[in-house]
Amino acid sequence: VEDRERENVAIAQGFVEAGIPLVLIDRDVLDFPARSGFDVVGVDNVGAAAEIAQHLAATGRTRPRYFSRPHYPSTTDLRGAGAAIAFADAGIDPPPRGPTPARTGIVFLSWP
Repeated sequence: VEDRERENVAIAQGFVEAGIPLVLIDRDVLDFPARSGFDVVGVDNVGAAAEIAQHLAATGRTRPRYFSRPHYPSTTDLRGAGAAIAFADAGIDPPPRGPTPARTGIVFLSWP
């Protein structure tokens, strides 16, 4: 969805106006780093991506690449941030960010 935040907020507002309680799964309706007032059940995207990047660095991988789809979800930003921190801590230049032609969520590839 090109304007994902606007669309998500409109959908959530419909539930609120109808008096239907709403708990979000996976991510907030607002893009990171903003937070709405809704409860969110999700994973630590920053920590998980940092752990992947630490593993890649520890196994000698020095040329990481990100792949993500255009108009990717905001969780991809969190994953990219976690990986960038871990790669930088390992002295590895993080790859450039941004959407790529891949049709998946964020994927990390790296080779020596």
